[in-house]
Amino acid sequence: MKRSISIPTRRQKGFTLVEISIAVVVAAALLFGVFWLVGVIGERSAVKDEIQNFTMLANDTRTKFRNQGSYTGITPAVLVQLGVVPPEMVRGNNIVTAWETNLAVAPTTLNGTAGDGVRFTYTLPRKSCSDFIDGVARNAARITVGATVVKDVPNGVNAVNQANVATACN
Repeated sequence: MKRSISIPTRRQKGFTLVEISIAVVVAAALLFGVFWLVGVIGERSAVKDEIQNFTMLANDTRTKFRNQGSYTGITPAVLVQLGVVPPEMVRGNNIVTAWETNLAVAPTTLNGTAGDGVRFTYTLPRKSCSDFIDGVARNAARITVGATVVKDVPNGVNAVNQANVATACN
């Protein structure tokens, strides 16, 4: 009599190391994409918020100093005390931008008379530079990036020179 013995084959349960590795790589790539996208959206939001804050700050500053006839004596602390600065930008007597840098404010000579203009000096990330300049250009008579003047209405340069912006922002 012949007998046969059969041994059942074992079926694999779970995932192989290769399958798990592929899943980890795909998940990491998706996570990287999400974090990158959040960063881009966050930076664009910071630029948009700062353009709105600058526009309001510039307009309210003009209104407050109109009767004085000059911007002599203007400082960040003066603007904070006058209530001109949006509350989210106030840190004590300092004005802080969306990039958590201090905004410097000082009188300047714009049309030949000392104190006839006000200078707002921003420190901002390189990647936000050109977008910010484009956004504030219509509310500014002179824009300087580093040592490069990219708009200068008092001297007849009424539009932003984009080639100069590109060079200066980098």
